[in-house]
Amino acid sequence: MIHTPNRVANRIPKVAEAILDIRFPFPYTSQEIIEMVGPKLGQSMSTETIIAAEPVKLTPDPLYLKVSEEITGQHVRLIREHGGSDARFLCKHGICVIMSRPLVGDLHSEREWIDIASMEELHRIYYRYLETKLTAKVER
Repeated sequence: MIHTPNRVANRIPKVAEAILDIRFPFPYTSQEIIEMVGPKLGQSMSTETIIAAEPVKLTPDPLYLKVSEEITGQHVRLIREHGGSDARFLCKHGICVIMSRPLVGDLHSEREWIDIASMEELHRIYYRYLETKLTAKVER
């Protein structure tokens, strides 16, 4: 997002602002990225970090994969996906996060949709996963 007080397009502004949404992969840290970007801006520019969060590392629980395959009858496909998630704020506190979703489309638009059958299937996966995991902890 870029902003300037100018009311006409053919004038060089005295000041301008830009908001950068920089996403980066593990193992980089937000501080390393800030240190890489800062020198590229030049001395006449200043920066302000609005929010920074570390990327998450994919470490799937084998039990979750097993339960998913049992219920769907399909091999689980692990992918890297860019985007924002609250997982980045939870993982730094040692809170595990499941990054999975039902079939959806047109996210963040007026035409956003969800496939109800896949939502029900995901509910069954979560239910069996949690039931199995919690039962195993109680039995220990």
